[in-house]
Amino acid sequence: MENEISDDRLLQIILKLCENTSELEHVEFKKSNFSPLTTAKNISAITNAMTRRNIPRGYLIWGIDNETHEIVGTAFKPYSQKVSRGDGKGNEELYLWLSKHIKPTPRLTFRELKTIDNKRIVVGILDINPSEISKFDGEAFIRIGANTRPLKEFPPIEKELWSRILSQEFETLSARSSVTIEEVYELLDLDAFYRMRQNRVPVEKDLILKEAIRNGILRDNRDTTYDITNFGALLYCRNLQDFQRLSHKNIRIIRYAGTSKLTTIEEYRSRGGYLVEFDQLLSRIMGMIVKQEVIGEDGIRRTEYLYPALTIRELFVNMFLHQDLS
Repeated sequence: MENEISDDRLLQIILKLCENTSELEHVEFKKSNFSPLTTAKNISAITNAMTRRNIPRGYLIWGIDNETHEIVGTAFKPYSQKVSRGDGKGNEELYLWLSKHIKPTPRLTFRELKTIDNKRIVVGILDINPSEISKFDGEAFIRIGANTRPLKEFPPIEKELWSRILSQEFETLSARSSVTIEEVYELLDLDAFYRMRQNRVPVEKDLILKEAIRNGILRDNRDTTYDITNFGALLYCRNLQDFQRLSHKNIRIIRYAGTSKLTTIEEYRSRGGYLVEFDQLLSRIMGMIVKQEVIGEDGIRRTEYLYPALTIRELFVNMFLHQDLS
């Protein structure tokens, strides 16, 4: 899967998170102790904090001291962990229990890693689910610093969460997850981003990234990686085939013989993002428009199109801007 994080990348992320001296609202460190109730509340709280802060990924990490962030290892085994059903009829698997008690069902993946010195850690990766507020047994929780608290204690934050959820759009979701700075530059043509804005490209890469984040092209995961949004990929990718969910969103320009679609004279399919190839696509379209050469009053020969170039440009832009991306 294109959004799966490799073990090496995930371990680098965890080690970087351990370097933070302040507590992060989307990260929870645990030693080896496991409590299903505490874990469920933390999942609800971290999920809601992710929605509030626009962070696409959160982490619950066992095997790391919460105070010192020292890696101590853990014996916690999430896929064999059982939780009492409370009805005297036996135990349920942890993931099934969490799925039943947390709504909407969390996008949670457990991963087991070993460090260089062979210490075992377990990482629960939470992907954002912005469809509604996350609740455990009907009660919502939120992270305030490193503390998990009932959301009902903070009405302004609850209002802010609903505002975030209702404003979620396809363009803001992730097209590619957990990519490094180097991969961002491999996948996106950020020079095109600045050309279209009629700005010079800064020499410093961090300034380019900050501007891309501010404009919704990237999201900072705050763990040394970035997510490329659907918006960023559609407009500025070098190749749409690098984004599986968007690979069918390329632009096709087809010229037919006559007024029917029975006979195709030529067809072109774009490869890169809409703005990366914009000038090339527009030139290709204008090349198909009926035109003639005329001599103006100044005696200079010019090409005159049956339809004004500005009109074609406006129509072309509206066609891909107003598509139903969902």
